[in-house]
Amino acid sequence: MNKHTIVILIFFITVISGCEKKNSNSLIKKIDFNQAIGVYSIDLDHSKDKVPSIQLVGNTYDLKKNIFNELSSQNTSVTLLNDKNEAIKFSAENVDWQIYDPILLEDGFSVRLTSNKLSDLKEPTFNKVNIENKDKKDDKRNISPIYIQFYSGKQNGLSVMESPFAPKNKIEIGKEYSYGYKILDSNHIMTRDIRSEIIYPDEAKKFIEIINVNIYRDENTEDQIKEEFKGKVDENKLKNIAVYELRCTYIIKKQGKIVFQPEIKLFFDQKEQSLAPPEPICFFNFEESQ
Repeated sequence: MNKHTIVILIFFITVISGCEKKNSNSLIKKIDFNQAIGVYSIDLDHSKDKVPSIQLVGNTYDLKKNIFNELSSQNTSVTLLNDKNEAIKFSAENVDWQIYDPILLEDGFSVRLTSNKLSDLKEPTFNKVNIENKDKKDDKRNISPIYIQFYSGKQNGLSVMESPFAPKNKIEIGKEYSYGYKILDSNHIMTRDIRSEIIYPDEAKKFIEIINVNIYRDENTEDQIKEEFKGKVDENKLKNIAVYELRCTYIIKKQGKIVFQPEIKLFFDQKEQSLAPPEPICFFNFEESQ
C-alpha cells in the first residue's frame, strides 16, 4: 500500500467518523419533550416482574421512522433532574423509544423509562432532562414538570383491566367530557358501599380537573369474560369475578400535551384500595379556537 492510498484511507475514515458523530448528535437535537404536564402513579409494593416506569412524549422535527430506530440503537441514556439536584439515570437498555400514533400526535414520539429506583425518590418532581448518546455527547434542557406520586397496592385480586389511551374525538377547552376505566374484582371482595376517587397533584388542576367519579357494575363485560374462559379456568373462580366501570367526568382547562396516569382509590366495605391504570391517558388533540 503506497503513501497516497494510506492518506486517502485516513481521510475517508475521518470523514465517516465525523458524520457518525454529527448524525448521532443531530438526532437528539431533532426531538422535543414538549408535554405541558405529566402525572404518573407508581406502586411502592411492585413485584419483581412489574418494574416501575413512566412514559414521556414529545414531537420530532422531520425524524423518519428508520432514523428514529437508529436513535434506539445508539446506546442513548436519559437522565431526569430537578432543582434540588436529585437525578435518576435510565441506561439505554431501560429506555424504549417509539414513534407515536400519527392520528393522535403528528410527528410525535414516546419514550418509556423503566427503573426500580423510581420508587426510591424523595422529591418526585422533575423539570430537566439530559440525553446522552454513545459518543458521550449530551443535551440538557428544561422541560415542563413531571409529577410522580406513590401508592401502596395490595395483591387481593383487584386490578385495572382496561384503560383509555386517548379521547376518541378532539377536545374543546372548558367543556365536560368523560372517560372510563374497567376494574376487575377477581375475588369479588367489593360487595357494598362502593365508591371511588381520582388522586392527582393540585398543580395538574391548572390543566385538567376531574369533576366527578361514578362506578357501576358491568355485567356485560363479566359475561364476556366468563364465556371466553369457560372450560379454561376453574368454574368457581369464574363465578366469583366482578367487573366495574369507573366513569370519570373531566374538564380540560388549558391547552397543552397532558399525560395523565392518576391514582385510583376505591372504597368498599369500610376498606380502601389504591390502583393505577397500566398506561396514562394522553390529551393531545384540541378543537381549534374560533
